[in-house]
Amino acid sequence: MHDADMYRTVARQQRCIARERGGSYQVGPPVEAALAKVRQGLTELAAADPALCTDDELAAAVLEAGAAASQLTAQESRLTGHFDRRSVYRADACVAASGCCG
Repeated sequence: MHDADMYRTVARQQRCIARERGGSYQVGPPVEAALAKVRQGLTELAAADPALCTDDELAAAVLEAGAAASQLTAQESRLTGHFDRRSVYRADACVAASGCCG
């Protein structure tokens, strides 16, 4: 398994914990502000019309979107690492973020 695939698997399993607890998780600043900017950027990207791009602009956009997705995955993995090291998962009766919801 490639490292990036492992990180995505861990991150995907960690989201399961939040789904089980519903809306009881609260993100605090400054993480909340950073995530709000990411969500705003994604909203703006979704509103952009790729049909208006030249072929070169579209190719560049695909490469940039991939790079941005990699950065987001890395940050999700970093947060998941802190989640595991601090044993936050114990409050959810999970063995670890990587082992939650099997």
